[in-house]
Amino acid sequence: MSNSELLPIYIDAYRLTQDIFRCTVKFPKEYKFLLGAGLNEAALKLCCLISEANHCREKSSLLDEFLSAIERIKLQLRLCADFKILSCQQQALLATEIEKLIKQAVAWMKCERRKKSVPSVPESETTQSYSE
Repeated sequence: MSNSELLPIYIDAYRLTQDIFRCTVKFPKEYKFLLGAGLNEAALKLCCLISEANHCREKSSLLDEFLSAIERIKLQLRLCADFKILSCQQQALLATEIEKLIKQAVAWMKCERRKKSVPSVPESETTQSYSE
């Protein structure tokens, strides 16, 4: 367990959160509350989930929830694009950051699965004397 804020996935999630906050500040009034606040809340949740997963033994469920939260963000961003709330440049930036987060989360999940599939050797067998 390390400090969550030093993890590359946390850093990227935080960067995405900052970029989403910057974008939603400029949302038109009619979209600011529903889409803007929803995006801000979902982005903050990403950072919280990474921090929780980093400090928890069972990471799979939290990483699944992380990926679900990303899907909600993607849906909301698609609506923003359809309503022409975000520029093409903003959409491209956010899409790139999201894809990077998805790759990192999937890689982390695979690593956790590999750890579970490797049989652990009981301590008594590793510390046993060879003088028998």
